[in-house]
Formats: sequence, C-alpha cells, structure tokens
Amino acid sequence: MKRFLLWSAIILIVLALLPQILGSGVRLIGELLFGWVGFLKRVGPEISVSGSGIGMGVACSALIIAGIHWLANWICDHNSSAKEKALKWKWSYSWSLYAGLWFLFLAAIGITGLVHQTVWLIKSREPIMVARKHPLSDLYRAARNLGSCAENKEWNLAETRKSFLELSVEPYSGKSVIEGLHVLFLPAKDGTLAAAIAFPREPAQQSKTGLVLIERGAKSEEQKFPIGKLPEILAKFRLPEKTAP
Repeated sequence: MKRFLLWSAIILIVLALLPQILGSGVRLIGELLFGWVGFLKRVGPEISVSGSGIGMGVACSALIIAGIHWLANWICDHNSSAKEKALKWKWSYSWSLYAGLWFLFLAAIGITGLVHQTVWLIKSREPIMVARKHPLSDLYRAARNLGSCAENKEWNLAETRKSFLELSVEPYSGKSVIEGLHVLFLPAKDGTLAAAIAFPREPAQQSKTGLVLIERGAKSEEQKFPIGKLPEILAKFRLPEKTAP
C-alpha cells in the first residue's frame, strides 16, 4: 500500500510538471537547433562579399596545398625504401591534411569561445534570461498609472507627477518604466493637470505605437493617437501667452 501511494504521488507530480518540462525542453531544443536562423536574419543584410578577399583566399589555399604536396613528396622520397617509393603521395592526402588543419583551427576557436563565454556568464551580474516586453506594454502601463494617479490626487499637477514617478519604479529591479518613454504633463489655466501624454523615446517605436493621451473629463481614460497628432494635441492644451500691460 505504501509503495502504491508513493508511486501514485510520483506519477501525479510528474503529470503536473510534464507540460512545463516539455514546453521548456522543446523551446531549448528549438533554440539550439534553429537559434542561428534569427542571427542570420539580423546579420545577413549587413554582410558584404569581397571578390578580392575570396580570390586571395583561394590563391593562398592553392599555394599552401601545393607546398604541402611538394614537402610530403620530398619527405617520402628521402625516407622510404625502394618498395615504399613506388607508393606516391596523392593529392587527396594533401587536401585532407589541409582540411584537417582548418578543422583543428575551428575547434580551437570554438573551445576558446566556449571558455570565454562560460567565464563571462560566471562573472557577469546581468541576468541570463530577460523577458522581452512589447513597447505597448510599458506605454499602456504608464498610461494606466497616469490615470489612476491623476484621479487619486484630484488632478493636482505636482502631486500627480510625484505619485506617478514613485509608482513607475519596479520594486525588484529598481528600474523605472518610463526610462524608455516621454511623459508630458500639460497644465490647465488654474494650475491643475489638464492632460498627460506618454509615447516612446525611440523614433522607430513611435511610429508603431503612437501616443496615449490622458485627459481630464474625457469619456475614455486612455486615448490612443498616431504620433503625428502630437503637435495638434499640444496646441489644444497650450495656455494663452500673457500680454504685457
């Protein structure tokens, strides 16, 4: 009975953890087998082929193989008996020896890279895995924080800004969500907060995500607009300039 209960518990635990184990295993195998595809997509367009470099490599390889073949024939002729001299050094031997040297060179580079990467991973303080976030996730998170802070502080400009900056700091990493965002606080005539705008700092992301507007009294808390609407929105909330008496 004890064995039955023990094996039943083990089977239940394995079944509960099986989806996670399989998912992680499949993802790991996929990264090991096909992770280089993404690397080639990023690096491939930046690679340029040099005809002179290829020609120089072919010419040097031909000279090295010819030198290996001549040296091997000379050694065989001067260190072989009469019967052994009938056996000539073949060109395939020279090609194989040259290819073997390249394989040894590549293996040495691989081992050096493996040791260097292992030492770097041990000494580095950076996390091994970092979750990739979509640019919209930080933008919408900042917009929600802006809306909640403005409502809680009754649209007081100074208090809303202070509360928003405190709320945007992640508790574990200490990083602020708005490190990659521009956040504009637009004051009203009475000095309170009329609206707030958030959009990415990087121009490439601005065209993809646009901007988010938080406006006091609006029907929707979060209003999304293309980044090209920014001058128009700023003009809408611009305070009139004071004229000198």
